[in-house]
Amino acid sequence: MGNTLKKESMFFQSADGTDKIHASIWTPEGEPRAILQIVHGMQEYIDRYEEFAQFFAQRGFVVCGEDHLGHGESVSEGGMYGYFCKQDPQKVLPEDSHQLTLMMKEKYKGLKYVILGHSFGSFITREYLARFGKDVDVAILSGTANQPASVAKGGLFVARCQKLFLGDKHVAKMLNDISFKSYLSKIENPKTPSDWLSYNEENVAAYCKNPWCTFTFTINGFETMAKLLLLIGDKKRMQMIPHDLPILLAAGKEDPVGNYGEGVEQLYNIYKNDIGLNVSLKLYDHMRHEMHNEPERQKVYNDYLAFIDQNI
Repeated sequence: MGNTLKKESMFFQSADGTDKIHASIWTPEGEPRAILQIVHGMQEYIDRYEEFAQFFAQRGFVVCGEDHLGHGESVSEGGMYGYFCKQDPQKVLPEDSHQLTLMMKEKYKGLKYVILGHSFGSFITREYLARFGKDVDVAILSGTANQPASVAKGGLFVARCQKLFLGDKHVAKMLNDISFKSYLSKIENPKTPSDWLSYNEENVAAYCKNPWCTFTFTINGFETMAKLLLLIGDKKRMQMIPHDLPILLAAGKEDPVGNYGEGVEQLYNIYKNDIGLNVSLKLYDHMRHEMHNEPERQKVYNDYLAFIDQNI
């Protein structure tokens, strides 16, 4: 602890063959002990994890993460926030994350590799683990969900119907309302539409003021999410995840994305009992969706560090 660290940005070619992907890398002073890759969520960007990344870099980790297509600095001039790509974005997103993995593993040969996906990033990471799980040593899935296939199929049907009439670049306000309006239902007197993110009012206020967070997904974005949910909810796909890979499911008990802990517990039971994965579960009292941004976030940081230390 107390190490000085260096932060740098880089760009690499997306698997879509067109776009450039932005990534940030935090490097500790001295010999690094492991690599931690962060896969960020919907309507955010990798540099929102600055404090989290610094915590791990100060403890000897090289920390990295990319802005997904349609997010942050990966949106090129003339591009659209909330739009991924025309061809198979549900395949391209995990491939972009994996490209960063391969670059980091090439640069830091022999280091253990940890991947952490949050929210929509946990969906990308779950598909990543099915396809590329052999390339990582530990996985943390934060703020994930266990959506019934019927819900994902319904979302996909609506997105495809709208796409026929409006095109895939149409800003999907109706789909956004359907997806998120219920998230405030258990919060008394919410001050903002994003109060479900965390109890930390400063965090929510900063999010609400940030144009890189307040955009609405296009129809392409929601169609992609539905396709991803169908992929990762398929038990045949789950069987492709390495069964010896240590996986931590972590969520706030007041997170509507994970159905207030119930959906995350369901996923834990499926992973453990139906699939036979090496999975652990941690649910946090009095925490909402972004546990890593809550007032008591140091506990979350330390729990993640302990889980990683136990498994690398």
